[in-house]
Amino acid sequence: MKSELYNVSSDNKNYVWLTSSFFYDIKKWHLVLSEIEAFLNDGINNEYIHFYVSLKYSPNYNIQFAVLCENEEIMDIMGVKFHEYFTKFKDKNRPENYEVDVRGIGLPYPSNTYQLGVYQILFNEKENAFYIAQQYFSKLIFLGLKTEAFTEEDTHTLAVYAVITVGKIMFNFNKFVASNLFEKLQKAYFAHGFQIKENFPEAFNEINNLSMQLLATSDIEKEEPWLADWFRFCKNELKENLTNLSDSVQTERKMKEIYINKINHITNQLGIHQEAKETLLSLVNCTLITNT
Repeated sequence: MKSELYNVSSDNKNYVWLTSSFFYDIKKWHLVLSEIEAFLNDGINNEYIHFYVSLKYSPNYNIQFAVLCENEEIMDIMGVKFHEYFTKFKDKNRPENYEVDVRGIGLPYPSNTYQLGVYQILFNEKENAFYIAQQYFSKLIFLGLKTEAFTEEDTHTLAVYAVITVGKIMFNFNKFVASNLFEKLQKAYFAHGFQIKENFPEAFNEINNLSMQLLATSDIEKEEPWLADWFRFCKNELKENLTNLSDSVQTERKMKEIYINKINHITNQLGIHQEAKETLLSLVNCTLITNT
């Protein structure tokens, strides 16, 4: 397997993404995710530079899966392996009837099928850090969602875990700056402000209980091992960006940038729509303030 910190450069390379879409009923998404992980480990023997998975709900329910290859020749070879591998998976999971599931404007691909090249990703060497982040979060998706059938609401739970983990790391780095930042964001950035607790009391209590547990966890890598890689990745990213800043104003500015980018990344990769995103992240941020 190539290094997860592989610094891709376009010098003498023609990097290209092999893209695919799995148009399966959400009740089978855990099977698709499990099969994608197996393909990465066994089907192509970890011979990739970067990969990512993301969940989409509109206009079609589908899982997007992409692999970064060094050139088009390797992409073609990997495409053949992909087709052979997932044709077997499709044959094992054939439905009694094929249905076309379209919401709004979209290509009417039948459910329980996969397609190659439906969308395109242009390689950009300046996005290497983001490619790495996508891959780490893809692995968290595998760990959090591949084991049993799930609903769209379960992706919200995974987002909550992921964002609270980021908040915990920020508290560990600088509790004063993090507390000040989360309070400012709740007032000016997140939906409903501090009224979010009264507007959604049941959801707040559930997320708050989880927030208290995670923030109180002294060693998250031991007590929540499935979050360990995500925790270490976010911790190292924060350390690299904040260690040499000279004062609290610079630290807060950079921490805000990282925090907002991270929550946007998490919700986008999980396919959480805007309304749910605004409410969910407001609730999470408010619990971080409450449990400071």
